[in-house]
Amino acid sequence: MTAEAGDLVADLTRVGAELRTRLDEMRAERDQALAQQAATVEVLQAINTAAGELAPVFDSILDRALRLCDAAFGVLWTYDGAYQHAVAIRGATPAYTAFLTGAGHRPGQGSAHGRLLAGEALVYIPDVADSDDYRSGNPLPRALVDLGGGRSLLGVPLRKDGEFLGDIIVYRRQVRLFSEAQVAVLKGFAAQAVIAMANARLLHEIDILRAAAERGRRNLSRYFSPNVVKLLAEQDEALGAVRRQEIAVLFVDIVGFTGMSEAMPPEAVVALLRDFHLRMTAAIFATGGTVEKYIGDAILAVFGVPDPSSDDAGNALDCALKMLAALESWNVERRAAGAAPLAIGIGVNHGPAVLGDVGSAQAMSFTVIGDTVNTASRLQSLTRVLKTALVVGDPVVAAIRAGGSERAAALLTDLRDGGEQALRGRTAGLRVWVQ
Repeated sequence: MTAEAGDLVADLTRVGAELRTRLDEMRAERDQALAQQAATVEVLQAINTAAGELAPVFDSILDRALRLCDAAFGVLWTYDGAYQHAVAIRGATPAYTAFLTGAGHRPGQGSAHGRLLAGEALVYIPDVADSDDYRSGNPLPRALVDLGGGRSLLGVPLRKDGEFLGDIIVYRRQVRLFSEAQVAVLKGFAAQAVIAMANARLLHEIDILRAAAERGRRNLSRYFSPNVVKLLAEQDEALGAVRRQEIAVLFVDIVGFTGMSEAMPPEAVVALLRDFHLRMTAAIFATGGTVEKYIGDAILAVFGVPDPSSDDAGNALDCALKMLAALESWNVERRAAGAAPLAIGIGVNHGPAVLGDVGSAQAMSFTVIGDTVNTASRLQSLTRVLKTALVVGDPVVAAIRAGGSERAAALLTDLRDGGEQALRGRTAGLRVWVQ
């Protein structure tokens, strides 16, 4: 073989070796990229299935970061504005883990945490045991080296919109440089941790809003029937603008309550009122009514709010009869307990009224006003004069006959004509119906 041929063979051998080396490097880069992509998908799946729980997401992030960065152990820290908290620890010694958990750690000015907090995008410390931070006696680097065996350190911050949320730091137990690819991997996992934290915060805010909405719905349900609560929950405005419409109005109170309450302890009076309101309100809601207000022992209920219907008068009458039935059952219980039976007076009317919210921006209340309401109150007072539990204004009977349901019309058989009655504050009398 000539010298030229030998040189050619040597060149070909060298080129082949370089190609094989480059091919091995490309394969390693490909495998690293595939592993990183697979890890990213796995972390995203953890985020999607965690439902706002950060612990499994942080553990998943750290496990994959340690594998891809060839690190021995790692810690994901959160920052509360004053202290760092180790919320996820993977691969650390039991002694170092025990040191980190529990109380928070204030980041030192020259420490890895302090530098990331100050704005550095990356912190790499080749040998923590040979750092000024360790020699200064700072408890964190001391524990890292002495309890955890950590030497080389790589840390990246967790930031969202400029806010420092914490950091991820991975450690090796020997002094060895992290590659640029490993730095990029850790930054990618930090970005995923921030996404998980943002999702958890958003879900928490949604839970707070949902709880507030549910509290609002429960508060509404104290005053409105379930169908009205549903309607109000779906509207941006409360009960809409002040307006005039046809409604049915019912007043009910306990006969002789003032004299009765004078002989009772205050606690017993409150207990009696609660029991009374509970039973009467159940009848109101069962018939689609709305509690406009409680006035001591009296209740003002309206029917046809927020939307009027041809059944409003019938529903009000049905409510009155259900109240009387509830009172009868309650009195059976009271007699069995040795308590005196109660009597109530109910007045029902139907006609136009003005409805809307009144008050200031700080304190609003819904109210109904007008002659229809005043007349219902007078009818309720008339029960004492006529010695009956129920007085119904003729407009209620007329509305039922004009367009009420068959069910409402059947309720009229429970009434008898009470004739025309004079009402306080009205010049003309009103025909009434009584039970």
